[in-house]
Amino acid sequence: MIASAVLFGLMPVMTKAVYAAGGNAITAVFLRYSIAAAVLLLAGILRGQPFKLQKNQLKDALLVSFLGYGATALLLYSSYPFIPSGMATIVHFVYPALVILASILFFRERPGKVQVLSLCLSLIGVALCFNGEGSGSLAGVLLAFLSGVSYTFYILAIARSSLRQLSPLQLLFYLNLFGAILSFLLQKLFGGVRWQLSGIGWLAAAGLGLIISVASVFLFQMGIKRVGPANAALLSTFEPLTSLVVGVIYFQEALSTRGIIGSTLILAAVILLALAPVPRPSVQPKSSAPN
Repeated sequence: MIASAVLFGLMPVMTKAVYAAGGNAITAVFLRYSIAAAVLLLAGILRGQPFKLQKNQLKDALLVSFLGYGATALLLYSSYPFIPSGMATIVHFVYPALVILASILFFRERPGKVQVLSLCLSLIGVALCFNGEGSGSLAGVLLAFLSGVSYTFYILAIARSSLRQLSPLQLLFYLNLFGAILSFLLQKLFGGVRWQLSGIGWLAAAGLGLIISVASVFLFQMGIKRVGPANAALLSTFEPLTSLVVGVIYFQEALSTRGIIGSTLILAAVILLALAPVPRPSVQPKSSAPN
């Protein structure tokens, strides 16, 4: 989980390299998912991996790809031009608290005092990250926050849907394939795919596909299966820390006083959640829910 988080933390560097080479959010997302899907398909063929899906798995894969996996990257990448990439990642990282909240609301888990406190700190932190100096900052914070919402859906759906029955390679292939299709269909909203990239831009896009969509996501999915969705979210604390450090050092990004306080509150909430015991269900789940 920690290795996955650190690799994810390097994502802004690769994404902004695509932007600098003439690309945009839709370019970065489409190339990331397309390259990853092609590599995973080749790997599956070489390993004799079956790719057939059951009807319920196809439905779940489309739903998770469109509303979770694909939407997360589109929203997060679109926030980078508006706010510092380190802040965008930290606002996105409100999702551990949202995972806890969703688990409480939908899966009957009892909240502890630490979980409630962490959720409040996260929401206050997100509010503080909007500095009130222009609509651009608000747009960036909202986009990053919504990416956290979509990622929350992704984490819970992976852990509790029929997709748990797929191998990591199968799951990654379909998530990236459907993510590429989604980004292509949404070109009119986010701007068309720009193919005229420099060599550095194509190299960065390949990095997004291979390092982020394949290596990092593979490690994260393995973590979800081993430690559960809540613990997987909490052990990803190194992602916002990595992005914040990279943003300050590599991009020389500056945060406002409100942004620093808000980011600190979000990180404090994540650390509190990481140290607190995971809440247990107060009622046994229905038999239709996967084990």
